[in-house]
Amino acid sequence: MRFFENVHTVKKTALLFFVAFGFFHFITSLMLASGYFADVTSSLSRISFIPFVLSSLFYLYTVVKIALPAGKNTGWIDYTFATIGGIVLIALLLIEFLVADSTLYL
Repeated sequence: MRFFENVHTVKKTALLFFVAFGFFHFITSLMLASGYFADVTSSLSRISFIPFVLSSLFYLYTVVKIALPAGKNTGWIDYTFATIGGIVLIALLLIEFLVADSTLYL
């Protein structure tokens, strides 16, 4: 039972980060759309997107891990989410650094 107590604690922490990064990304996106400090908010919005997506994936992982039955072999869930998280992280980093930012030309 100790394992499930730890997973519930991680779930609460992941939810906290999800809400915090989501709120920060939402606010910086609104500021960027309104034109407030466009250069700073553009950078902050682009930077805050990656932790927001990763924290949402981590929260989803903990929810799925808790929802599965305790006696079943759930090792495949760990590998699946690790693979999905790695692919998403690499894709976001490639998009972030290789694709030109359209706000640079405004």
